[in-house]
Amino acid sequence: MKHSKLPPSKTLLLVSAALLLVMMPEDIAHLLAGLVHFIYESIAFAIEELLTHGLGLSKFHAQMIVFYSSLAIGVLLAFWLIRRIPRLLIRAKACAQWAYLQTRAYFLCAWQRFYTRWKLELMLAQVVSIASVIVWTLI
Repeated sequence: MKHSKLPPSKTLLLVSAALLLVMMPEDIAHLLAGLVHFIYESIAFAIEELLTHGLGLSKFHAQMIVFYSSLAIGVLLAFWLIRRIPRLLIRAKACAQWAYLQTRAYFLCAWQRFYTRWKLELMLAQVVSIASVIVWTLI
């Protein structure tokens, strides 16, 4: 599988988006749903106005055409997505495993290059931070 290296700005954007999704999923989901709804309503209004003023249809008929055509598009998109989900999951799993192996190899190489004193200082810092979090939660 061929993987391309992302530029730092895109990597930062993807990491930020992942952190936002992990830290506040309800807020991000609500924001995205609101944005999608706004875009849908804007497009539906434009098509409805085009049908009303361009073709001379009544407002009721234009609304019915927009509603049923968007319903049909939604159903077709749902069928298309349902058929693609297994392939998307397999691809996501392969990408995640590749990223895990690359990160693991990088950290192993970095750990092996550390001096023994740096390793001891790092482990001591981790023990102190874990102990301080435990004490902070117990107080």
